[in-house]
Amino acid sequence: FRFCRSRLDAFRLPRDMALLMDLYLSKFDLLNVKIALRKVTGKEQPSPVPMGDIYELGYLDELMMAETIRDINEVLVKADLIDYVDVLDGIKDLDRRSLIDGETRLDNRYFNHLLQAVSPMIDGGILATAVTTIIDSTNLSLLFRSAFREVSDTSGEFFLLGGQALPEATLRELLTVKPLEIIARLEGTDYEMAAQELVKLYDKTGVIDAVDRVVEKHKFKFLQDLLSPRVLSPCNLLWYFLVKELEIRNVRLLLKTVSDGVEP
Repeated sequence: FRFCRSRLDAFRLPRDMALLMDLYLSKFDLLNVKIALRKVTGKEQPSPVPMGDIYELGYLDELMMAETIRDINEVLVKADLIDYVDVLDGIKDLDRRSLIDGETRLDNRYFNHLLQAVSPMIDGGILATAVTTIIDSTNLSLLFRSAFREVSDTSGEFFLLGGQALPEATLRELLTVKPLEIIARLEGTDYEMAAQELVKLYDKTGVIDAVDRVVEKHKFKFLQDLLSPRVLSPCNLLWYFLVKELEIRNVRLLLKTVSDGVEP
């Protein structure tokens, strides 16, 4: 994925596309910050992702060696990501709830920056709809995972802000109802069919992955119809990144399957 960015840089992209690329790919910086946070708690030791400004500037090793939130913030300042420093300062405890809350506020800050940046661009309205669709889809997955009691009530509280079809107040209200009632409340929205399909699949299989499988499928179909028809537009770039990420995820899944010795 990093090489894809290098090839795109060689085209000397128009200003809007260059800005969109930088903003979109900054999510990998936040991913590495989340990994560093989990290392600080001492409970998880995930590997960092070799992507983003922190990596490109040579600060990734320093980030992974951070022992406190202050150490993480020092790396953010060096990498000119100071907009996220106050978010980490708000994490007072390193328990599970505080960690999830901090990660959610990082995501909210990221999507807020992204929405503000894409709105004035060419096809800004379409780009903003794409971003809010990603937010809504993430929240829909959280909602149904909580409804199926596969995550704690604490985790279900941390929805992303800025969605269009599913405002935060509605999401919190839906946390208290059963899956079938959620479907009824989603009637007439773009997510009604996804909700019906995922409940049916979960009832059939009992596997919680049914939620993400169905939501992701509907999200990508909606984004494809929204973004791919545009020409000479930042929409092309956003759609390219989304498809490339999906492609890489599928390749990783295939390699993992082979590595684990799973039958074809």
